[in-house]
Amino acid sequence: MSDSDSDYSDSDSEIPLNQVQHNPPIKKWDQFREVPPSVDTGSAVKNIWWIRGEMFVKVLAYIFAFVFVIISSVVAKGTMIFMIKQISINSDNIPFCNTRNNGAQYIYDPVRKDYEVDFQCPSSDNECKTMQATERVAWIWAIGFSFCIPQAFSFLRSLRKCVFKFTRMPSFGDFTFVLFMELCHTIGLAVLSYMVLPEMDSVLAIILTSSIALVPSLLLLLSRFKEDNERKSKISWGYVIFDVLVVVVQLSGAVLWPLIQYMDWSVSLFPDHPYPWAIPIGIVLTSCGWWETFAEEDSSTRLGKMLWKIKWRMIEKGGCRYATYVMVTPFKIAAFLGAMVVITWQTGAILKPSDLVDYFDASFNDHTYRVTEVLSDMISDDNFNSGFLTQELYSIDDTSRHALWILLIQIFTALFAYISSKFAAKVQIQSIGFALPITCVTPACLGLVLAMCGARAADKCFFEYESIYIPNRLFFECPAIGSMITLSWESDIWLFLIWCASYLWITIHIWYPRSPRLASTEQIFGSPFYDGLFIDQSLMLNRRRDGMQTITAEDIVFKEEEEEGFNKDEYLTFPEKSATGSNGKSSVKASDSVTKIYACATMWHESENEMMEMLKSLFRIDSDYSARRLSQKYLGIVDPDYYEWETHILFDDCMEIGGPENEQICNKFVKQLVDMMDEAGSRHFGKKIRVKPCKKYPTPYGGRLVWTLPGKTKIVCHLKDKIKIRHKKRWSQIMYMYYLLGYKLMELPISDERKEVMAENTYLLALDGDVDFQPDAAIRLVDLMKKNKGVGAACGRIHPIGSGYMSAYQTFEYAVGHWLQKATEHVLGCVLCSPGCF
Repeated sequence: MSDSDSDYSDSDSEIPLNQVQHNPPIKKWDQFREVPPSVDTGSAVKNIWWIRGEMFVKVLAYIFAFVFVIISSVVAKGTMIFMIKQISINSDNIPFCNTRNNGAQYIYDPVRKDYEVDFQCPSSDNECKTMQATERVAWIWAIGFSFCIPQAFSFLRSLRKCVFKFTRMPSFGDFTFVLFMELCHTIGLAVLSYMVLPEMDSVLAIILTSSIALVPSLLLLLSRFKEDNERKSKISWGYVIFDVLVVVVQLSGAVLWPLIQYMDWSVSLFPDHPYPWAIPIGIVLTSCGWWETFAEEDSSTRLGKMLWKIKWRMIEKGGCRYATYVMVTPFKIAAFLGAMVVITWQTGAILKPSDLVDYFDASFNDHTYRVTEVLSDMISDDNFNSGFLTQELYSIDDTSRHALWILLIQIFTALFAYISSKFAAKVQIQSIGFALPITCVTPACLGLVLAMCGARAADKCFFEYESIYIPNRLFFECPAIGSMITLSWESDIWLFLIWCASYLWITIHIWYPRSPRLASTEQIFGSPFYDGLFIDQSLMLNRRRDGMQTITAEDIVFKEEEEEGFNKDEYLTFPEKSATGSNGKSSVKASDSVTKIYACATMWHESENEMMEMLKSLFRIDSDYSARRLSQKYLGIVDPDYYEWETHILFDDCMEIGGPENEQICNKFVKQLVDMMDEAGSRHFGKKIRVKPCKKYPTPYGGRLVWTLPGKTKIVCHLKDKIKIRHKKRWSQIMYMYYLLGYKLMELPISDERKEVMAENTYLLALDGDVDFQPDAAIRLVDLMKKNKGVGAACGRIHPIGSGYMSAYQTFEYAVGHWLQKATEHVLGCVLCSPGCF
């Protein structure tokens, strides 16, 4: 067996204890048992209450993320449906609660007649039409502000990125395509909000939002036709069959309603709509806004490749996304406001376009609405005068600014849902903290609206109390509760469930996130911000499907075999400097994105205790790496935190003249490190072990010792002879940077594209010879580095231990250096030193 094979073998015979058993076996009754110290020190000591506290905080994070996302999303969507209902021109009268509870409007009536809010205006009653137009103006603007305010935040965020970050301008073709799709999405939202949904009851309006994913369903179908790096087609026929059914179901949401109405079929599930032609227009145009989520890199279709190229030019490093949206967002706001004016004027919600400006102040301030008497079946003498039936009408002044308060609630709850969703994705609790609650939003809204309608039908004053207060004249457009419950057992109602099921299939990717821990907003969502009108659809369809590549067992084996195949002769032959392979596909392998950590420690005259702390930390890393590697390689467990580790120790001034032949030999500190390797491993594993003896290599700068630990990580100790190479710590840092980055990475016989990906995932962890740390600490530090690719180095503030004037002075000195000196060097663009031992 070769040396490389023995280093990476996973057989039981490679256990270090068995390898070093050279002496004859000793009988069990004739041997002493040497047990390492059981009490550890440093970072290995954890308080049980600290561990329980961490678990408790994690549980709280799950609970709060779930509660915040579902409550804020339900409130945001519910208030939007509530506002949309208020601009309907065909609203039914709603019962008027004539009580004095909660300061509500009141009609003096000792007879206790029944009243209802009057939404019907005779054609000749201009005063009534003006009164209702004034009422609608506030809600029309509220819907417009709900769309425009998030877009304004999107513009400001994009502008900040363009000013302070490195971005480039989009090509004319890319800008035109993105502008066209975003304008289609915007106009579709305006058609749904001002023309389609106001003329439905609130339950049907909520259900129809599950069928606005027609374009994503088509692109999802196209994404099943893939090709690999060798241009071999891969088609998932099982998924294709499901996707075809989903496309048909989503298409039914757009065409079934107008088709039934135009064919004059009597279906109680689809009541007549005054604008049936607007339903497919609104649904199709709205679904154009989420094309980017379903653009796949390995698509084999021409359309899929074109969409991916546009997407890639926006999301790549220094891409054009923010420059594009700085120019696109003003067009979106202008298009929505223009569609708002035209649609509301054509539908009769306002009398003329200028009403939106003329009645703006009055609609958000004091205005009047009308209440009429409900006539019973038996006509009394009071209602019958001179042979004509009389009906009392009352005009009531409303001084409350309900539209403003509802608007603020909608804006802040939508923003809170967006922030909570990002938090769940960043800390990787997305399944429970985001996917589950956001999936339950539509059913929760349906249940809430039906419950509120049932409560209002049973008691018209149910929402007139201090704890629950909704004004008399404002409510949802309720369906016939009795008939809805009856229809729930009929076959037609299951069509709604099919719509929801197809929508959940399209958005199933939210259950399998591929974004890294502490991911940036760009890695979580596609567009810079969210759409405020339908927050759950925006968050689900805007959640990115791409992200980190999944590292499989085959990738690990391929990487190990590739590294073993690299020899010195291959380093002298370089490939062509091309960004892609010979077949036009990317040459990047999945294994290239594996996190590679080089721990670089410098030593000189460390004591035994200092060396012991560092070696125990390295054994902890070795055990953690081994567990991740074996579970992924043999158990098929996908570990998003999988990494490769290699330790390099640079020993300064470690040679001296001695020995029987008066030659260059290693000093006592090197021998101390060699002797302590077994003891450190024994303390870590809690039993006596022997590490494989190190391999010795002569080098131009002195020598090199290489250990292979039980978990298959390596410790490479570079012995520097000050006669042959510059000594001291700064020169050691220069040495390992040139060696690890310049030689071991950049001179690999692979393409420049692969080198760039590998360089993005390679990290140097600078250590002191006495550092004590846990594997989780290194992983968290890498997460922070991955969060911002512009970060070149990260360090923490140093906290001196001890007490007295000297330690207090050191604390002040380090604080000034960290907060002032290093911050200033960072701004100037040249940090001379990143202080710290980790």
